[in-house]
Amino acid sequence: MLKKGKWFFVNTDEGGGAQGANNAGVHSYSHDKVKSLAREICQNSLDAKKHDYDDGKPAIVEFGDFKIDKNHFPGRTELLQALNDVKDYYKHRKKYDKKEINFAESSKKDLKEENIHCLRVSDFNTKGLEDSDKEQGDWFSLVKAVGYSDKPDTAGGSFGIGKHAAFAVSKISQVFYSTITDEPSQAFQGVTRFPSFKAKDGFKNGVGYFGKKKYKPLNTWYSLDPSFSRTESGTDLFIINVDLDKDWEDQVAKNIIDNFFVSILENKLVVKINKRTIDSESINDFMYEYEEYLTENYTYEFYIAYSKAEQLDSIYNHSLFEPDDVELRLFFNNQDKSEKVSSRKINVTRKNGMKIFEKGHMPKVDFSAVLILRGNEINKFFRKLETPQHDRWSTDYAENSKVAKKKQKELFDFAREVIRKHLEEVLGKEINAEGLSDFLPEYDPDGENQQEQEGLTDFKIKSLKINSKTIIDNSGQESSTETFNTEVPVEGSKNEDGDAQFPSGHSGGIGRGDGYSDSGSEVEKDMLGIKHIKFKPQKLRVIKTESGYRVIFSLKKQIRRFKVQLNYLGEVGSRPLKIDAVNYKHPIKLNTNSFIVKNDSLEKNFKIDVSADNTENWSIKVDFNEIKSE
Repeated sequence: MLKKGKWFFVNTDEGGGAQGANNAGVHSYSHDKVKSLAREICQNSLDAKKHDYDDGKPAIVEFGDFKIDKNHFPGRTELLQALNDVKDYYKHRKKYDKKEINFAESSKKDLKEENIHCLRVSDFNTKGLEDSDKEQGDWFSLVKAVGYSDKPDTAGGSFGIGKHAAFAVSKISQVFYSTITDEPSQAFQGVTRFPSFKAKDGFKNGVGYFGKKKYKPLNTWYSLDPSFSRTESGTDLFIINVDLDKDWEDQVAKNIIDNFFVSILENKLVVKINKRTIDSESINDFMYEYEEYLTENYTYEFYIAYSKAEQLDSIYNHSLFEPDDVELRLFFNNQDKSEKVSSRKINVTRKNGMKIFEKGHMPKVDFSAVLILRGNEINKFFRKLETPQHDRWSTDYAENSKVAKKKQKELFDFAREVIRKHLEEVLGKEINAEGLSDFLPEYDPDGENQQEQEGLTDFKIKSLKINSKTIIDNSGQESSTETFNTEVPVEGSKNEDGDAQFPSGHSGGIGRGDGYSDSGSEVEKDMLGIKHIKFKPQKLRVIKTESGYRVIFSLKKQIRRFKVQLNYLGEVGSRPLKIDAVNYKHPIKLNTNSFIVKNDSLEKNFKIDVSADNTENWSIKVDFNEIKSE
């Protein structure tokens, strides 16, 4: 059947302008490919469940890698010709930027390999992609449309850009889709996103479809994975020539648990990663296996808060749109001596169990909580406030921002009042905990002079003008200085030497101030009771190098052991900078986006080279924590 299919590239007069190698939609997911893919796929599968979320039948999602023989690859000869056309088109049109030529050459090389590494993502107990023969509906929305979504109000994705996450994982930006529905109907189609090029029959915008004429899919189900077949309804994605790390299975598992542990615990979602299964029975084992990662980002604490709330009678409800459509599960340290929590955060979760964000800026009371939006109407309402990444609320997206701010205020006022009352009950007296009055900040109902956003990484930004910057050449060396005026998300200016100057109470991080003081008043304990005391360095400088970044800093006092944590700062918040290696004269313990310095010689001046992906042109946020045992 596939012998009847071929690649058809869209002419510019048939839908779209020119496109270079930097596809904005794909690039938006390139900073953390696996996390983005896992989150988007599971969200889509939960939305496509055959039945209601609470029917006891979970959506099942499988991730499995495989290799396909080059001779069995659909339309491989046509793709190689298209890549030749890409190379020829840009060869005489670009003098400096060779991205398109490099893409064409590397893609051709990969397609000539005997076996091509691919990733299959499949879902079950889902309805499949309907209306594959129409220019509307599920198939059109996922496979063909860009920035287009037609999901119900209670569904997760609403911007139609999540489909780019799969293309970000493919080194040649190519995905095949195959589906079976209950109608019944079947469909198979490939999509590739090359740079625009000129072919014998005209100028192409780079988007190609494998199937029939007029960009129609083949009316069959087909698996590129020779070990996989299906007979029931569901959808399969075959991502071609994948860009995956050796530990990609662990990355998927960690991110699934981080974002969907409520879905898994409530038996709404089961995830299989090759031969491993994450479900309501096995999730506790995964929590133990990934304890360091899940403890560091507080997922384990949220898991404890959710799991223990029922037996501790710590489940509270509120009615915002419908009766009891808000559920808050709360856990304090003194409720169970076997578990300790210190996040001071609320994990805000959709009805389907997917985490939207963590509400931070908590009072100095050790607790963790999970807030679940249970009702349909409340999910419809707050879904419209979500950013395209689905990890933040912004009232800018609301049809009526005043109403949105009022409802948001009511939601978090409820949480604040529950915590206050619960503390009184637990401790048996009136509580006036430090910072409690500021817990979950008050919003201006009229919203005249402020913009409220809730997100996975709440932060404050102050814009200021930078009058000079150091220019770094490709070797990572300082080469010259130029004057410019720009607004950047930085709190604290730089002097002529480029050293960061921080206002009183700043953490020393580039791009964010959290009000940390030199006295170490911001003290937190980890699960082992070890103190983490936030501090600011005397001087801090981050230089972009060829392999990552050079972090140069000096301490005000002698500190024997401390942790340095690095995050990207972008337009929608901070994201972990994945560190590959750290080069320093003494041994360093390395974590995902942080490292621990054992400073037995009590030095004060440091120059540490960090190997990491530095292709993102974002600011870097640096946090420092002194580590002290009891």
